[in-house]
Amino acid sequence: MASFLKTDAAILYSDAASASTSAVAAFAKRGDLLIVDESIYEPLRTGVTLSRATVKHFRHNDMDHLENILKHQAEMDSKLHRKNADRRKFIVVEGLYKHSGTLANLTKIMDLKNSLVPH
Repeated sequence: MASFLKTDAAILYSDAASASTSAVAAFAKRGDLLIVDESIYEPLRTGVTLSRATVKHFRHNDMDHLENILKHQAEMDSKLHRKNADRRKFIVVEGLYKHSGTLANLTKIMDLKNSLVPH
């Protein structure tokens, strides 16, 4: 697969659950902050746990709650004189929630991220 894709390496998964679990754990690490929709499905939840990052949950698809968490985190970072580069932040959602069929408001999530999480 790596040869076909012309990359140094490739990982193949037999199912989506394995990919979801390992993707979060591969990107996030201890010291990072994951802001997670409380309704993510189990494989993502397992990846969040395996990452060993700090986790804050927001109510399912509640953009006001997500905004409040992001604002509070920005205030805490400022109060602690923490630079954005000192702690990576991830917002973890599903585009289409497997168990409920609801859609994440990705446009609003990106707007909040762009306005409240410094680059």
